[in-house]
Amino acid sequence: MGFAGAIFLCENFSHIQPDRIQLRSFEIPFTSIGIALLVIGWIGFSIRSIRDTLIISQQTINPLHRNRYLFWLASILVCMAGVILSVLVKFPIPLGETVVMFGTMMMGTTYIRHDLPDIRQIARSWLSILISIVLSIGIYFAFFYLIQSYFNFSQFNLGILIQILLIAAILTFLLNPFIRLIQRLVSSSLLDNVHDPSWLISEYSKKISNIIDLGHLTEVISKTIQEGLNIHQARLFLVDQDEDHFILIEEKPAETEQEPISIVLLQNSPVAGYLSREHNPLAQYDIDLLPRFKNTTKEELSALKTLNLDLYVPISIQDRWIGMLGLGSKKSGDRYFEQEYLMLETLAEQTAVALENARLYEDLKLRNLENERLNRELRGANRQLASLDQAKSDFIIIASHELRTPMTQIIGYNDILDDMLSSGGVQAEEGKVVIDGTRRATRRLEEIVNSMLDVSKLDLSALELEMASCSIKSILNSAIERWSEAFEIRKQNLILADELESLPMIYADSKRLTQVFSNLIQNAIKYTPDGGTIRITGQCKYGTIGIGQQYIQITVSDTGIGIAPDELEKIFEKFYRVGDVRLHSSGDIKFKGAGPGLGLTICRGIVEAHGGRVWAESPFHNEMSLPGSKFHVLIPVNSEPNTQNRKPRDLSKA
Repeated sequence: MGFAGAIFLCENFSHIQPDRIQLRSFEIPFTSIGIALLVIGWIGFSIRSIRDTLIISQQTINPLHRNRYLFWLASILVCMAGVILSVLVKFPIPLGETVVMFGTMMMGTTYIRHDLPDIRQIARSWLSILISIVLSIGIYFAFFYLIQSYFNFSQFNLGILIQILLIAAILTFLLNPFIRLIQRLVSSSLLDNVHDPSWLISEYSKKISNIIDLGHLTEVISKTIQEGLNIHQARLFLVDQDEDHFILIEEKPAETEQEPISIVLLQNSPVAGYLSREHNPLAQYDIDLLPRFKNTTKEELSALKTLNLDLYVPISIQDRWIGMLGLGSKKSGDRYFEQEYLMLETLAEQTAVALENARLYEDLKLRNLENERLNRELRGANRQLASLDQAKSDFIIIASHELRTPMTQIIGYNDILDDMLSSGGVQAEEGKVVIDGTRRATRRLEEIVNSMLDVSKLDLSALELEMASCSIKSILNSAIERWSEAFEIRKQNLILADELESLPMIYADSKRLTQVFSNLIQNAIKYTPDGGTIRITGQCKYGTIGIGQQYIQITVSDTGIGIAPDELEKIFEKFYRVGDVRLHSSGDIKFKGAGPGLGLTICRGIVEAHGGRVWAESPFHNEMSLPGSKFHVLIPVNSEPNTQNRKPRDLSKA
């Protein structure tokens, strides 16, 4: 507005009459008012531009972006200086206009050039030169002042001249090196922003050469680069590649508990292409401004921005991109210079070798761990095979004993019957005894064979269930009825809980569940001393296995000798039995009488085929204190047989 008003007043109000404004004794022409407005507007615009540029540059963290704003600020100041020169100073040549043109060219350069001269470095160079000149002038001035005060030039003669020349030669010989030393000190204090590359490369190589642990290596790399370059942060990323992406995973030091950061770059991403193919350092400033990176996705740009890094140095080995060094800004606020770029490329090459060694070491450790795991599994498998082999051997011994007993009875009764027929003295009562004995032995033989067949079906998932609605109380009654005589012989008490009457109907195979509870009751009879008590209870449960499913839990508990805790799962394995197989003794209801070791295995298989679960509980095993045991059977009320879809289960395992 100031510019527009000033131009309007200067150009269009010159013909207005009167062309002056009378203020008391002062007369102000309209053209002076326009010029005043023009100057005020120009000053306000310039000050506002300088202030905004300074604020933005101070808020910018990236030194290259900050240098861009400083370059723009310098061009504004040059233009202002040119305007002031053209207005206040009269030269025979248009010096002010030339300076303005130069400032305008600087402004244009900020738009068309990507790599601008470093303003801070230029300012330091000029300041170094200025300080060196001032110091040199001061030293020479002091020298001439001393000469003038020491010699009396009013009586100047040849001797004085020779003394002055001699002193000048001596001082020149002494002063010039001193002045050069001062200049070097000034330059190093103002301009030495790059650390000695040879020292840092040597120190870096010594520190990482013998490290093979990846966590320790990451810590040493970050700390050495951070301290050597005096930067805020140095981070190490490892690169993992799949078909379409590069995945950059930050590697954290060993003691760090922070979660690692990962960045995903598309393989056709400009950033990934530059780092993986050209293997040169890439500045965040280049990603922000260069046209070749304009197709980088917003997600990738955002991910890189969150790292708050200034420079990305790729780590490659044999043209394969394996990692990246991410460097933060310098604490001095300076940019990374070309000498540092070359040094960082050397450090990246050394890092690649160290990373490859660390990776080989990590792979070796993983292979060793895998070998140890496989050896443990092999030893476990050998133990299982030995256990299974022992179980099969025990089964052969037990089965031969179990099968031999009823077969011997059958043969014995047949011999008795043959003798009775040969003598012609067959009595009805004696014949009935023989027939009953043969029938019991045959039934026992059939049970053993059926148990073996049932286990084979369970192994092959071929057990068929005939599902129907049935009462759990009637199933239990059928199972108990078979052992009613055994309770009388062993003088054991059977208690049925009252709540069994109120349990709901279930959808199950009643014949198979009768087999389950018959085996559990027989097991309780055999391992409970004479006069003991066997109790059967039941209750409803919800969501025990499946959410919202209703279950019935039946518990068969006894006051017997109990089970050792480490055998609570083993008793459900095929052919397993408690105690020494060499002390095996047959008998359906005999105290501690053993069978072929298949009853509990069949129980678990049938219950699981119904979608249920069976398990045992006992505090310990003791034939004196009789801690007792409990067997729990969990059956869903509305179960569906899963034998067709159930995978073959290794019943030798719990």
